[in-house]
Amino acid sequence: MSKQGQHGENLFATRCTAPGVQAQAVVNPSLNDEHGWDHVVEIELPQEVTRPADLRTPILTCYAQIKTTRGTRPKRTVKLSNALKAVRSPAPSFVFLLHYRPSGEIDFYGRHIWTDEIERTLKRAREAGESDLHRLTLALTFNDDDRLESPPPDWMIQQLPTTDGLAYTDAKRSLVQSVGYDGNPWVGTVTIGPMESMDDIVLHEIGVIEDLPFSTLRVMDCRFGIEVEDPSMSMEGGRISMMREGRPLTVRMTSQDGETFSVPALAWAPISVAPGSPDFKVRAKAGPIDLVFGGVGKEPFSLRVDWAGRYTLLELFALFATRLWSSPGPMRIDLEAYEGELMSGSLTIHEELENWFSQAWQCARFVLDILGRERCAATSMTIAQFGEAMKSVHAVAAIQTSGSIRIEAVFPDDLPEFDTLAFYSCAQIGEWAVGTIHEMPVRAKADDGDRTTFYFSQPSVIDQQVYKRSIEVARTAVSDAFAAYRKGAERVAHVGDGDLPSWIAHRSEDSDIMITVGD
Repeated sequence: MSKQGQHGENLFATRCTAPGVQAQAVVNPSLNDEHGWDHVVEIELPQEVTRPADLRTPILTCYAQIKTTRGTRPKRTVKLSNALKAVRSPAPSFVFLLHYRPSGEIDFYGRHIWTDEIERTLKRAREAGESDLHRLTLALTFNDDDRLESPPPDWMIQQLPTTDGLAYTDAKRSLVQSVGYDGNPWVGTVTIGPMESMDDIVLHEIGVIEDLPFSTLRVMDCRFGIEVEDPSMSMEGGRISMMREGRPLTVRMTSQDGETFSVPALAWAPISVAPGSPDFKVRAKAGPIDLVFGGVGKEPFSLRVDWAGRYTLLELFALFATRLWSSPGPMRIDLEAYEGELMSGSLTIHEELENWFSQAWQCARFVLDILGRERCAATSMTIAQFGEAMKSVHAVAAIQTSGSIRIEAVFPDDLPEFDTLAFYSCAQIGEWAVGTIHEMPVRAKADDGDRTTFYFSQPSVIDQQVYKRSIEVARTAVSDAFAAYRKGAERVAHVGDGDLPSWIAHRSEDSDIMITVGD
């Protein structure tokens, strides 16, 4: 060691133990600095004397490498092998530089081996490949921010993110293991096959086929964009899944009558074939609906339905519309993104349609009107649970979505004239309890002997209340609101107590119809 180097190490040790140092330190020089450590600095941290000895903070052990220079700039090099050891050591590591000026003054600099130095060292080591790191160097240039204005032990404590030894080790290990990978530490090559056709790869890319066979697989570590030639993993034969995340878009369905319904979905397209290829396919999934667009032009969609699981109300409604509109077929389907329409096609299901889907879509339209798209998009349930909810919704939905209502009966001669029939209803849809008040204008009236028939126009909702509580709460609230509504209404009639859907659901064919006009 040169006299300058010896002087620098002695001066460092002196400053660590000089009077005025707040953190007490013991400096142990290295007798063999093959690994780059000139001193091991053991720092006694402040203690809470009231704590038991076994719970007190242990001594902080740090490694220090001392460099000196008489150059014009505060700059030195360290061996890359030693820099890598400092990076990979779990203990705090520092490099100190004593810059001897011609005037005789000595500037004292220090650098904690942390984020920037860790990244530079690891990148330089990866670039070196199989070269002898002992023969390579890493330049360290110090600036005014690195100048020590306090004794080394006090300054060293200030540089650490934590003085908890275990926490420091974990933080450093996490940094060393993540830097340079940009979230993806692996690259690889895979030989797919054997397969019967290219169609299998396309179907896997869009998620229809879960996995594919492969003959060889090689996975290499890739850091700073530099791959390691020797694979970290190598396999001969097996199955592999390479599914990508779907892209959000909107599926818009249109019936032959022009009625439309839109639902958010995720879509997948292959990268192995171009859009103009006969093998090109696109998959769109919205809850239970799984659509595959198969090929060039306006080709039909194919449909798969997942009947299990919980889905948003919007997704369930899309299923009801799809099943209802595609049975007479064809139903138009458009896939739309922010940029506009991506593709369109048609869907026809050649199966007998169950009446339940017609009733479910009728209920869905009413629920969507009352709850709104935002609540329907945030509320999830199974198909079976919505079937249960239909029991309280179907009657009012049937009335509300009908073109007209007819009531025929023998009414008393003194029945006052009225222009409107009003009613209220209650329903429970998942966590939501809803109450609504409706009006049906009298469209026509016909007398046939002692029987009178009233014809009413399609109802309109004049008041609605939505609660995230039980149906009893909504029933009480809407019943009170309906009573208040009747007090101020003129030439308005109601059946029974005003709950027309409940009255219809429980009446028999020969039941009396009691119509009250006014309050």
